[in-house]
Amino acid sequence: MISSVNSSTMQAGMPPRPEGQALSDTQKESVSAILSSYDPENLSSEDAASIVEQFKEAGIEPSKSLNTALSSAGFEGKNIAELAGIGKPPPPPQQEASNLPDNSTFSITV
Repeated sequence: MISSVNSSTMQAGMPPRPEGQALSDTQKESVSAILSSYDPENLSSEDAASIVEQFKEAGIEPSKSLNTALSSAGFEGKNIAELAGIGKPPPPPQQEASNLPDNSTFSITV
């Protein structure tokens, strides 16, 4: 019997962006304050992950309005997401190492 597909392999990328959800003035100020600590030309994966985490803590969800605010500040939302690892499939599960040496050979006798 074939086992069921592991649910972690079925994870999708980012949820759909709510197009109509505008950022409040407070959220716009938060976006500006968060981004002021980073250089859009020299953004590392750690920086991008930190930006995403700070947005989550501030209750700022991905949206067209957020993307506009990012662009206005010189950042690309897609670049931040890619550097932060958002939307990437999870890594394959690690297989346990075999107890056999790498140069093992097998023979079958009948």
